[in-house]
Amino acid sequence: MRIEQTAWRGEVPRITPRALPTNAAQDATNARLQSGDLETWRQYVATHMLATPAPVETIYLLKDVWLSWGGDVAVARGPVPGDTTYRTILAGPTVYSQPQLTTYAMATAGPEPYPATTRPLGVPAPVQHDTGSDFQVSFTAIDPVVSSGDELTTVTSYVYTYVNDIGQESAPSLPDSAYHHSFTYVSFPIYAPTAGGSYNALVLPIVPAGDAPYGIATARIYRAATGSTGTAFRFVAEVAVSAVSTTLYNDHLVDSQLGEVLISSLWDLPPDDLQGVLALPNGVMAGFSGNILCFSAQNYPHAWPVSYQLTTDTDIVGIGNIDTTVVVFTESFTYLAIGTDPAAYSMTKLETAHAGVSRRSIIPVLHVGVVGATPDGLLAVTGNGQVQNLTESIFTRRQWEALNPSSITAVEHDNIYFFAYDTGTVKGSFALDGSQSGFGLVPLGSHFSAAYANPIEDRLYFVPDQITPVVDAMLPVADTSPTPNGHTIYEFDPATATSAMTYRYRGKLNLMPRPVAFHFCQVKALDYVNLVLRLYGDGTLIYERVIASKEPFTLPMSDQYESFEFEVVGTSTVRTVRFGETIDELDESNP
Repeated sequence: MRIEQTAWRGEVPRITPRALPTNAAQDATNARLQSGDLETWRQYVATHMLATPAPVETIYLLKDVWLSWGGDVAVARGPVPGDTTYRTILAGPTVYSQPQLTTYAMATAGPEPYPATTRPLGVPAPVQHDTGSDFQVSFTAIDPVVSSGDELTTVTSYVYTYVNDIGQESAPSLPDSAYHHSFTYVSFPIYAPTAGGSYNALVLPIVPAGDAPYGIATARIYRAATGSTGTAFRFVAEVAVSAVSTTLYNDHLVDSQLGEVLISSLWDLPPDDLQGVLALPNGVMAGFSGNILCFSAQNYPHAWPVSYQLTTDTDIVGIGNIDTTVVVFTESFTYLAIGTDPAAYSMTKLETAHAGVSRRSIIPVLHVGVVGATPDGLLAVTGNGQVQNLTESIFTRRQWEALNPSSITAVEHDNIYFFAYDTGTVKGSFALDGSQSGFGLVPLGSHFSAAYANPIEDRLYFVPDQITPVVDAMLPVADTSPTPNGHTIYEFDPATATSAMTYRYRGKLNLMPRPVAFHFCQVKALDYVNLVLRLYGDGTLIYERVIASKEPFTLPMSDQYESFEFEVVGTSTVRTVRFGETIDELDESNP
């Protein structure tokens, strides 16, 4: 009779140890199980100490500098064609009173912590001014200058937009369709300039002082003109504006000389409490405010038209995406927003209630779907009606609730879902491979408050605030885990590491059909640099040994036991472990 382990998988806490599959673990702390062997992760390597004090909740690598915050901030690069400034959108109501924009230059314009400088996202539309005669106007003045003998025939109107110093444009002002001067309203219509020399003198007001944070630099003037496709506002000119003086512009253009059509008619500022921003592959950004799902204009991440918004029955907790489809976790149901044109998205609600509980847990995982924490477990959504509870076979409902799923922070790397939890008294983290052939669940001997996966270099970074190493006095090589301070970024499993994390792996509880005394053991490993084996009989430690080679060895076992468990601790790569009553039973060719 023998017991053996020839394949290695993670933990399944919901199953009693005696009923575990042969290749499953009671304890797989720090075990790396991606190859089929028992391996370890490479040791953390410190990358950068942040100026943001602990606890750090959000980190983001912008080009070559680390942005960091002590609160929850959603960060996404703005999808702007040809952008070389690294325009980045920041949304976090606990940190910012309204969504922010930063660029590489802005972020690094001062000392750390970065970003050193941000500005409110978007550009506000020009406001109207009271004429004092129950009329409001957008321009300070629009006066006709009529050439002698010229006949004015084409009625028109004007609007203008604001443009900031990085080229972002606002929605237009309301149109002015009658001549007026110094806010004195005149009741005859505006006429378009003529080839005979008549023109319009336009005076734009000063930029309101309250708009100073938006970096408004110019205004674009548009005039209504009728063509083969109808009437539209077309570009006239772009002029400098300021907060100290009005701007005069004389419009001499006839309709055939006008430029492009105004595109920002529907644009709006984003909601002040916008959260969860992410960039979709169709050039659109998505976010949410309360129970409203918001979309930006395509390729214009500063513009968030109200007409694009969709609503859910309860407040949104967080969002993720599969291609251009947005998965929406709310406080009651999960929704899918499906489309490609931000003006034409439609919403469907999944039939079964699955409430989201943590925005920071919602992450897309390749071949699995958008994963997010719910009261029942980690829900994976791949499409309409395609929903799977990834942890249903791993945790009981009580075990899952005990992790306090609302505290979960997660990140995806190499198709593995890494998540940290905090019960208020216990902190920890797991690596979960939820794919069909994945290794399952592995606990990591640490807790991280922030995480970032760098898609460009395929590297994973944590800000650990607690590391509980596996320490064993028998190991030839001592553990080398760092002592975290809660505001230093470490790379996880880095290629540059010179040491490894110590794992602890305890296999299933093997109930024997009769009392047994094993007399022989063999451990086959890739190396034997740092490996300890322990054997437990009926729950008591009966043998321990530093394993130095693949040679079989005898076990000084005089008593018989009804149950056995083995444990290996170390950093060496283990392939198989076998125990037998006779030495022939160690031969893997024997059934």
